[in-house]
Amino acid sequence: MAGGDFALIKAVEGFEDFMEFGRRQLADHGVAAGDVVFAITEGGETSFVIGTVWQGVAVGARVVFVYNNPDHVLCQHVQRSREVIEDPRIEKLNLTTGPMSIAGSTRMQATTIQLVVLLTVLEMVVRELERSRAPGAGPDPAAVPAEFLATLEATLAALKSPALLAQLARLVALEEGVYRAGRMNNYFADGAAIDVLTDTTERSPTYCTPSFRKFDDASAAESWAFLFVPEATAAAAWERIIKRPPSCVEWGETEARELVPADRLARTLETLDRIGCAELLRFRVGLDGLTERPAQAGGSAVGVLSEREQSLVLEADGFLRRQLDAARAAGAKTGLIYLAESAAIEPMRECLSAWNPECVPVLVPMPATDFLLDGMTRVGLKLILNTLSTCTMVRLGRVMGNYMIWVVPSNLKLIDRATRYIEQLTGLDYAPANRLLFEVIEYVEPRMTADQTYPPVVGVAILRQRNGLTNEEAEQQLMTGL
Repeated sequence: MAGGDFALIKAVEGFEDFMEFGRRQLADHGVAAGDVVFAITEGGETSFVIGTVWQGVAVGARVVFVYNNPDHVLCQHVQRSREVIEDPRIEKLNLTTGPMSIAGSTRMQATTIQLVVLLTVLEMVVRELERSRAPGAGPDPAAVPAEFLATLEATLAALKSPALLAQLARLVALEEGVYRAGRMNNYFADGAAIDVLTDTTERSPTYCTPSFRKFDDASAAESWAFLFVPEATAAAAWERIIKRPPSCVEWGETEARELVPADRLARTLETLDRIGCAELLRFRVGLDGLTERPAQAGGSAVGVLSEREQSLVLEADGFLRRQLDAARAAGAKTGLIYLAESAAIEPMRECLSAWNPECVPVLVPMPATDFLLDGMTRVGLKLILNTLSTCTMVRLGRVMGNYMIWVVPSNLKLIDRATRYIEQLTGLDYAPANRLLFEVIEYVEPRMTADQTYPPVVGVAILRQRNGLTNEEAEQQLMTGL
């Protein structure tokens, strides 16, 4: 991951733009001959990921390049992509996706398709390993693709049912109301924590919402949503989420000088100072963080769990039940996302009805499987969370048509994407659209770097061009209209 485990909670500015960063991070992990590297990039052009490809090739690892754009488009327009695609030493897994429902929002269709395919691969591998220990025992690895596809189709049918959509719409309205009122939402999860974290982290660069705030950073804007897991301290909580000690980028000046040109050194060192493990632990996702972000009247608390964790709600002293009780006592609204086989849905519904009838539930019936990794629950939860956050942000006005005008242009790929949005929505050619974008970036940069609230650069640029406004006038008009 570009920027190490720190990027789980906040995108690391600029890391995606350097191949050498990808090479160095992979080398730090000791990847060698005999290992397998899955290099995953939705667009197929991310420099960091391509750097991991070449490092894997250099050390003799088996390298699989996973991407979602057509080969002919990448080969025609992006040299670094063409070099990878045309190299016979690299296996290619092309998952061409097509246009996104929200233009450019690859966190939805593209990454979901990647998750489905790679979970299929992992399930096959685990079954193979089981059979290697006891030949002939356990489910057939070769049957996984067909089983996964059938289960995916059943899951999608359940998610599109009118009853489930009505539940999800209520939860969307709950979160929208909380954010419009200037209040905060806390998510509580255990086994699903990594899934919740991924979705909430991605909201910031996609919709320009305040990113997760470090517990002792009084100058940063408070994040709209946060995550807490059942561990007393941040250190223990991070290990519980990741299932191992955090692995962050801990390079010093010597390493940085080897990776970037002299004119980029100072900025790179500033970035490195902010993404080490000590900085990650300042995000208190354990219960020690609740003192900094307690439940509040008008806010909300949402629990997220799967069937194997149902005791977290069904038992009187369950973690999620206690947290939702505390939130309700403080005057906060409550919600619950629960994924389980159909037989386990009704007991949860009955529990909520008796214990917390005002809780907004999203009870997702999942098909029964014999998957060793329970991958379909991960897919179902990703689809639910992506839909929840996307619909909430659309209702908050953070798109124009289906364009992400609140996207944060924090790396070269997103700068290009933001420029093209301005180009398409104003009629400007690419070069003047790019100049306009950078003028607005310069206007908001002091607030961006201080983690304070700031207006969307694409939205401000569009209003400037369309209406002949100054930056200040465009910001005021945009923010007033939401």
